[in-house]
Amino acid sequence: GALGARFPPPLAACMRRLAGMSVPDISARYGLTASPLPAQILRNRSADLVARGLEWTLQYGLPHSSPRFAIKPQPACCGLVLERSHVTCATCWQPLFYDNVSRAGAGVMMR
Repeated sequence: GALGARFPPPLAACMRRLAGMSVPDISARYGLTASPLPAQILRNRSADLVARGLEWTLQYGLPHSSPRFAIKPQPACCGLVLERSHVTCATCWQPLFYDNVSRAGAGVMMR
């Protein structure tokens, strides 16, 4: 299922704190002093994750890779199997790779 904005409390608190900080404060706190862009991206990502959730942020959050290099998320597992001490996927998971990087945005994949 979708994760949405249901993050573990410590992670959610960290993202809320980052989303509420100014770019100069983030830059100074985390040593991102060469350019304000990384601090701005961190702030934007944190705000989007808290307000809109993981799936929205993955699909629409800015900045994002150009369509040529954007890789779509793995499809959701079709079924989970409860083992004695852990949960596994009912079917063997295989990473999906694009057969041609220039066609990645079109979703042409191979196994």
